[in-house]
Amino acid sequence: MIIGTGSAKTLLSPKIAQNFYPNLIVSDPFEIHSVHGTTRHKASATIPLSKIFERPDLKHKHYLVDFNPKYNGLIGIDLIRKLNASLDFGKKLFVTNKVKIPIYFESDEIKKKKTIFKVTLPPRSEQIINIPVDKDINEGILSYIKFNKVEIPSSFVTVKNQIATTTIINPTEKELCFMLFEPLKIEAINTFYINPEPIITPIDSNIDQQLKKNLKNIRISHLNSEEQRQIKNLCFEYRDIFYCENLPLTFNNQIKHYIRTKDNNPIFTKTYRYLEIHKEEVRKQINSMLTQGIIRPSTSPWSSPIWIVEKKLDASGKKKWR
Repeated sequence: MIIGTGSAKTLLSPKIAQNFYPNLIVSDPFEIHSVHGTTRHKASATIPLSKIFERPDLKHKHYLVDFNPKYNGLIGIDLIRKLNASLDFGKKLFVTNKVKIPIYFESDEIKKKKTIFKVTLPPRSEQIINIPVDKDINEGILSYIKFNKVEIPSSFVTVKNQIATTTIINPTEKELCFMLFEPLKIEAINTFYINPEPIITPIDSNIDQQLKKNLKNIRISHLNSEEQRQIKNLCFEYRDIFYCENLPLTFNNQIKHYIRTKDNNPIFTKTYRYLEIHKEEVRKQINSMLTQGIIRPSTSPWSSPIWIVEKKLDASGKKKWR
């Protein structure tokens, strides 16, 4: 561990947390601001202080950040204060009322860092750049970076010879310079879950006939003949993605999500009383989605009310409800 009295947070390597405290890791998005910029991270772990500091009565939140491959973590000022610790640099000791832990100093010699990348950005500009990264992989994810108001958005990038192609943005009114002294960290992609080949589902001939007839509803009378021809060809090629009243909406259940709250108590909101004339429309839409398998009956303690609003009139002039 490294001691960082200038850090407001105590950091821990995600690998250490995963190996020793997997059950204590929770989703906890946060940002780290430093002279190198702003980085975003996702998790923390509140860990007992009994093992190293001999304080079984205390726990402390460690923010999970892989900030330096040389160290397992960083002891911030928040933990130093909680332990009421002092740093004795003469005796090279980290001192609490329970333990005295030796401090080891690195060499005071500061090596001059070599600039490995530099770009000058005009005011309010965006550029495509080739930037060095720390892994020689084919594809990867670059995390969001903000340094001196220059931003590199989180992106999926291709890599060749440890050089990634990405975008850099200067949103300010001044010319800015961006420099790197070490390669950017890049996260490798687990391609096991990626299917590069699209799944092609054959369309039933009767359904295809309905989809072709459905194209007559496209309003293109305001376009010239060339525009009409191009639009018709494009819509015909992708006719299966247009809504058709006679066909059920498509859906899939391959992706599921969870909402994790601190106490996980159910939230129940009392149903609003809507107008009597709307009851039949609500019943019709719910029964339609039940029949199509889009929704299903639920006994969940989580509840939110249904409300119905009139859609904006379209060219058909028919009153419709959402």
